Amino acid sequence: MKDYLIKRVIFCFISGMLSGQESADDLYNKGNAYYSSDQFQEASQLYESLIHSVEHEDLYYNLGNAYFRQGEIGNAIWAYEKGLQFNPRDKDLQHNNALVRAHVRDRIDFPKGMILVDYYRSLKQKVTLGDVFILGGIFLLISAVSWVGKLFGFIRGRAYRRIILPSVIGVLAIHGFMLDLYWDITGSQQAVVITPVVEALSSPAGSDDKILFRIHEGTVVQITQDYPEWVEIVLLDGKKGWIPDKTLRAL
Repeated sequence: MKDYLIKRVIFCFISGMLSGQESADDLYNKGNAYYSSDQFQEASQLYESLIHSVEHEDLYYNLGNAYFRQGEIGNAIWAYEKGLQFNPRDKDLQHNNALVRAHVRDRIDFPKGMILVDYYRSLKQKVTLGDVFILGGIFLLISAVSWVGKLFGFIRGRAYRRIILPSVIGVLAIHGFMLDLYWDITGSQQAVVITPVVEALSSPAGSDDKILFRIHEGTVVQITQDYPEWVEIVLLDGKKGWIPDKTLRAL
């Protein structure tokens, strides 16, 4: 557990937003001081007060560490997962998230598929829309420069075809990947179980409810639909059921 490292990001860019109150960087540093003195509940409370105005992976990293130190596995995983949404390649977040997830009783993994499918799925977990947008822009720029070069006679014949064909294919592939990633982000809602154990029922709180399965704190689920005070979830292995919405924390 890499909790010996308290990341100290200075949020100077929003300090002036909290007029008449302590600035964001003051609250963040106070939270770090609480953490260093083993006052983990006070630290997590201060970090929580900042997440509505500050979005940064280091803040979620420290929040996850504080929750883990309090034994709150679900909230710790939630914080690490939120941090990875901003920087999916952060090694400290990846390490602590994997370590805490090892404490979760429900070890549900993706079904094994073809190697290329598994690689594609892994790739989507390591990049952001911003990364893909930049790469797509590079391929688009190469295509445009090649076309202008051909128009003015700087690039001709075989050289042009060797440049333009891969760059056009790259533009189409990257933009297709971007669209798929966007659908994943906007089309599904994930959440983390934050209560010790939850019984998934066949329907939202009815007299004839049947317990389908039980899930435990820290399990990541996908929400498919909601009902007042209830949500239907689906697990990675395909199991579906209804659980109280207060038992989850949405990502």
